Amino acid sequence: MSKFRIRRRRLPVIELLITGSLVALAASIAFPSYEKSIRVAHRHDGQTLLSQVMKAEQDYFAMHQHYTDQLDLLGLTLTTGGRISSSEGYYRAHAAFCTPKNPDCIALIAIPQGKQAADGDLMLDSRGRRSPTEHW
Repeated sequence: MSKFRIRRRRLPVIELLITGSLVALAASIAFPSYEKSIRVAHRHDGQTLLSQVMKAEQDYFAMHQHYTDQLDLLGLTLTTGGRISSSEGYYRAHAAFCTPKNPDCIALIAIPQGKQAADGDLMLDSRGRRSPTEHW
């Protein structure tokens, strides 16, 4: 019987370096795209918050013939500072009249929290205007 030798080939250091560099390059391309998709997904949390508060504002308007900038009058649970927090906590919203002391139009502003802050504020008013438009 003859003995067969099994030769094991070892990867040279240069091949390991090239492979590692390619993996790092792929990760550096994919990570910003991943972060953007997460930010867009979390934006839905703010949009939902604004829609819910606007529904409460419209109900209030139907009963009182004017909007209110005091969210506690809408029966919503407020955080410190008179703001309402979104269900996932990525946004906090407050209300302001479109023009000072004009209760015929209300603007709701959702302010992003934490890592979501890079996305910027969301705004929805009682006339249906939304900004920034690319976030809706």
